[in-house]
Amino acid sequence: PKSLSEIRLSVHVLDKWILSRLSDTVRLSNQAFLHREFHRVTEAAYSFFYDSVCDVYLESIKPRLKGNTEDAELAASILFHCCETWLRLVFPIMPHLCDELWHRIHCALGLQTDHDSLLVASYPSESDWHPLRDEAIETNTLFALDVVGKIRSTKQSYGLKREHKVKASVLNSPIGTNWAEFADSISTLGACEFLAANNKQHEEELVRKFSEVNAVRIPLDLRSDSQASGELIIDVWSVLRPQEINKRLDSIKFDLERVEGKIKSRKFETVSSQRREKTLFKYQSLSKELEQLELLLQRANLKAR
Repeated sequence: PKSLSEIRLSVHVLDKWILSRLSDTVRLSNQAFLHREFHRVTEAAYSFFYDSVCDVYLESIKPRLKGNTEDAELAASILFHCCETWLRLVFPIMPHLCDELWHRIHCALGLQTDHDSLLVASYPSESDWHPLRDEAIETNTLFALDVVGKIRSTKQSYGLKREHKVKASVLNSPIGTNWAEFADSISTLGACEFLAANNKQHEEELVRKFSEVNAVRIPLDLRSDSQASGELIIDVWSVLRPQEINKRLDSIKFDLERVEGKIKSRKFETVSSQRREKTLFKYQSLSKELEQLELLLQRANLKAR
């Protein structure tokens, strides 16, 4: 595998993100041991390995690992450093298991080590990993992962499978996120074709393109401050079949009845104005989607004839 000094030069945004997350995990673990808060070590380790490495990074690099290329070696090297450093971090808590896995990884890769056991290996130092921390990338990646989650849930609500490659884009987003650098990662993780606007003219073109197909529009909460927002647009119609539309229609009608019941309830006037606005917005969104679906189903039936 490549050295730490080599992998830190990667231009891939999720490479920088996972290294930043590892840097923060090293910091949290060192501080937790210092204050004898051992449960925080396990929390940090679990969150990093399962939530960041397995759920996100490993899934995102699968296309890169295909083939014997420089980029594949880079991704594999970063994955190695994540696993090797993680084993050293949790060794004081799970010594025998970590030592066994550590030996197996090094034997499988044919790597020589300066020590025979993690027992005599140095513990990851906060000062060594601190230069890799990038809070801005971590914040923007959270926004990107929020978009991925909404794309996945939207596809699931319409009964679409992973192979259904819907087109999606984020528009009207005033935050400093460069969506173009996340395009490949969102496309891979969301099983979609993510279109990133390069400039204002390109964004207007995408707005017009998605408007022509009556795409699903989902408001985003991309707030790093109280003013930032955005809109996720997903074209589900081009891949939907009549049976999938009918299934979604039933789901929307059920949700509409439930929301309408809340609005007609006497308690509705007593809730906060923010909650009322949110409920009314949901009702309007569901009503509009119902109208679009019924129109789409009508067109599909006419086409079938």
